[in-house]
Amino acid sequence: MPRVTYENRLQDLINNPMISTRDKEFAGSLLSYYKRRRTLTSGRVRCVKQLEERYSPEACKALQDLRDNAEESSVVREVKELIGRCERASWDLGFAESILEQLLAGRSISEKQMSVIEKVKSRNSPKDVADRDFWISGWEGSENQKKFEVMMGYYAHNKPYFSTIVAGYNISKSLGEPYVPSIRIFNKVTDGGYAKKVLEEAFRMPKFPAGSAVRIRRSDRMPMKIKGKAAAVINTDAPIVSAAKGSKRYQVVIIGESTPIFVEERDLLTKKIS
Repeated sequence: MPRVTYENRLQDLINNPMISTRDKEFAGSLLSYYKRRRTLTSGRVRCVKQLEERYSPEACKALQDLRDNAEESSVVREVKELIGRCERASWDLGFAESILEQLLAGRSISEKQMSVIEKVKSRNSPKDVADRDFWISGWEGSENQKKFEVMMGYYAHNKPYFSTIVAGYNISKSLGEPYVPSIRIFNKVTDGGYAKKVLEEAFRMPKFPAGSAVRIRRSDRMPMKIKGKAAAVINTDAPIVSAAKGSKRYQVVIIGESTPIFVEERDLLTKKIS
């Protein structure tokens, strides 16, 4: 008979369908430690034994009985309905799922948790669900989508603001999947003072349309080697990276060069035709 190691014991715990998410993650961390060291400290050994006692066949049977009884309770049904109304990947959903797990484990919820549940309910009423569905169905190709994408380009260059949202947006984009923010996140990203300046620059008509002949200003902002150089505008919709008047971003090519560069409208002058 093969020797039973801590790796086997921890893997059995992880595979146990009755184990809670928290305990499963903890057992996973113990397993990772064991795989690296091939041993466990005395404290970690004690934790393994406690987990095995908590999820012994007798304890799992008692836990299943509790769950069967809990399934019939009105509170459990109410929390399940709430989970169905919560927005995907939201804090509200994670909280409601943790409460359900707690109830199914036979543990009661505190007054403070009940208060938070009421707040989660108020944010996820049937009307809220209908509003979210309407928001999602009208997202693709909308003015709101264009605004959000402009701000994602801006915040990608101005870290760490909204870095988690930008990361999620970029992952979805790389997978070719639509990223639809919640109404709350959209408002948070697009309603600030800086955001309004960026959006104003992004959607106004360019002073120098594509094909225009321009000259680079001799300002302190520009590298010495391109100051005063003549250039041609290639496009006028490059991602905006600063919130200032004249920050509309252009892609231009210096006359005599082959590699395009990015400049802002405030860095350009009309080239006088000689």
